[in-house]
Amino acid sequence: MESSRWALKDLAPRVGLTRVDAGVFRSVQGLRTIPWSPTGNTLELIEPPVRAVLARNPEADVRHVLYAHTMPSTTPDDLNPATYIRDIVGNQATATNIGQQACVSGLAALEVADLLLATDDSKDAGHALIVTGERAYHSDIQITRGTHVMGEAGAAVLVRRSDERSIAKPVLVSQAARTFGRYSSGLRMNAQELEQFGTELTGLQVDVMHEALSLAGATFDDIELIVPHNVNVPTWQAVTERLGKPKDFVYLENIPRYSHCFSSDIFLNLRDIHDTLTLRPDRLYLLAAVGIGSTVGAAVLRGGRWG
Repeated sequence: MESSRWALKDLAPRVGLTRVDAGVFRSVQGLRTIPWSPTGNTLELIEPPVRAVLARNPEADVRHVLYAHTMPSTTPDDLNPATYIRDIVGNQATATNIGQQACVSGLAALEVADLLLATDDSKDAGHALIVTGERAYHSDIQITRGTHVMGEAGAAVLVRRSDERSIAKPVLVSQAARTFGRYSSGLRMNAQELEQFGTELTGLQVDVMHEALSLAGATFDDIELIVPHNVNVPTWQAVTERLGKPKDFVYLENIPRYSHCFSSDIFLNLRDIHDTLTLRPDRLYLLAAVGIGSTVGAAVLRGGRWG
């Protein structure tokens, strides 16, 4: 997590928000503090979690490195985050950047990791290292009016294919994603497109979540908790209202603390749920995210303990 945590009212003048804008983000969208640095770079953000997860798992055989990002470019052109991470790992792992699905890229990386590990020749296919994190380096990226303010956080996740050793550990059960090209203008959508997107979004999210659940042979009644991207509180309240579920059916505790940190949100939320609430191995958790452009993704995770 970026160590500089800004109260929204203090960050506002630095990123071009008026006091009224900041008040709306606080009172309506549920934001409070934003992790952000005006001077840091992406590599400084992603390296600490990479080194931490490798130190905790010295036996890990990392065959694939996947850097999942939201923006098309997160570093200067002469720096490749995936190869930078691969050099930290220090072996002959493949290095892949995944960014075609914006803030759903973290979920997409889980699917790509599974496919890559499935093609490895050895019986013990080793691990894939998924890394997220990038800087909100311009106000046009950091702020979507009336929707969210981007924060900065990195995450590193070590995964392998499930087998008999996966008992009582979190396991990805199913995954679904759909891209809606009519909203491909992304940050450049006009007012009419933004209004239409806002009108449709809840239904699109619920449909894709239904799809992931159907692939897992489950329903919303089987879900312990939805683990979301941290875009804002109203977006997820609209989902719970559509489903007829209570507000705490979605884990919203990190929205006021971290705001929306690109593709890192779901991994940050999983860490905190694991540490504070416990990911129950007999229950299912629904991971869900939306990426500007516009991709909607969902995945079903069986709970458990990692480490």
